[in-house]
This record gives sequence, C-alpha cells and structure tokens, in this order.
Amino acid sequence: RGGQGWPGSLSVAAPSWPKFLLLYRLQTAQRRDGKGQGINAMKSIIEKAKKNGITIGTFTDSDETVKMWLESGVQYISYSVDVGIFYESCRHLVHKFHTIYK
Repeated sequence: RGGQGWPGSLSVAAPSWPKFLLLYRLQTAQRRDGKGQGINAMKSIIEKAKKNGITIGTFTDSDETVKMWLESGVQYISYSVDVGIFYESCRHLVHKFHTIYK
C-alpha cells in the first residue's frame, strides 16, 4: 500500500514462492501398510506436478530408493541424516579394510 507521509512509495507484493513439493509422509505411510499405496500415490503426484512446473523432492535412506525416485522424476533428494551417512561411510571402510587385509 502506498502510505501518506512515507518517504517514497511503500508497496507490498505477494511473495513469489517457489513451486516445490516435498513428498515424504506418503513414503513413510507406504512402509507401514506394505502395499505400495504410498509409492503409487507419490508417482502419480510426480507426474501431475511435472506437468505444472512444480519441483518434487523426497527423503530417502538407501541407494535403491535414490535410483527409483530419480527414475520417477524426482528432482530433489535429501539423503539419510548425518549419523546415517557417517555410519555407512565407516561400514564401507571397515568392509574395504577387511577385503584388503585378509
């Protein structure tokens, strides 16, 4: 709004929010029901969102699911948590050391 007594003109515009959808709860629900409904719902949402220029993101904690979501069209992936990443790296190193020093 332009205000009387304000130096210059003050205007407020609606923010231009990024079009982003983070799909995680459906994936979590799928783990509980075991029927794939959450994953199927996410894939349907991904298709619709891509048609409307909306970036899709999700959380994953395994190499297999990273591959699946990238192939499904997800553009943003949050992988594991810091402790999980550290654990996987240490486990890989221990396995590598055991293989080298047998």
